[in-house]
Amino acid sequence: MRVVRGQDRYRASAPFSAYLYRIAHNVLVDHYRRTGRAVELSSPEPPELEDPGNTPEHHFTQGELRAKLVAAMDGLPAPQREVFLLHQEGGLTLEEIGHVVGAGRETVKSRLRYAVNRLRRELAAAEPLAEKQA
Repeated sequence: MRVVRGQDRYRASAPFSAYLYRIAHNVLVDHYRRTGRAVELSSPEPPELEDPGNTPEHHFTQGELRAKLVAAMDGLPAPQREVFLLHQEGGLTLEEIGHVVGAGRETVKSRLRYAVNRLRRELAAAEPLAEKQA
């Protein structure tokens, strides 16, 4: 219903998917405001990675990697996590993400860069620990 009611606000210059994500984002924020909860964006469980081998070691390594990635994503500030997930999982461009989150392209670009750099650092820092344990 919000799509229909808000059709006069849709700009044809913006992708329709960005418009839909913006509506969904606003509905979620409104819900949390009404219930008095802080907006907490959590990262979804990453999809199953393709398994080139069917060994127990491979499954163990993939599970460890998945857990490290989820933990690193949960450690991101909410704005960075939101931009990262919209870009990686939603496949949105920087401009489309800007429409969704209500921020400029350069702000979105900075948030994405900070998120990627932090994830790289955290995953790289966790890797030597895994090698020492092996």
